[in-house]
Amino acid sequence: MATFKTTVMTLVALAAAAQVWAAEGQPNQTTQLAQAKDKLASKSIGTKGIQRGLLQIEQRKLQGLIDDLQSGKRVDPSAIDRALQDAEHDAR
Repeated sequence: MATFKTTVMTLVALAAAAQVWAAEGQPNQTTQLAQAKDKLASKSIGTKGIQRGLLQIEQRKLQGLIDDLQSGKRVDPSAIDRALQDAEHDAR
């Protein structure tokens, strides 16, 4: 009986630790996406025409990912990586 109780307590502790670990990853990703969005916004201020429109599209894509993360939706990590790479490329 004691072994069962110990096993259950260990599983509960691991589950709690996993939730904390998962929650800590989200703000970092959200912060990175927000920073990339801000860079694009700054660049778009001095840009005209189609280039400005493309920068605004990228900003909306980043905001969509931010919204999904904040609402608890599952977001493919590769989508975040791609969006950050695209934003970095466009911010140059």
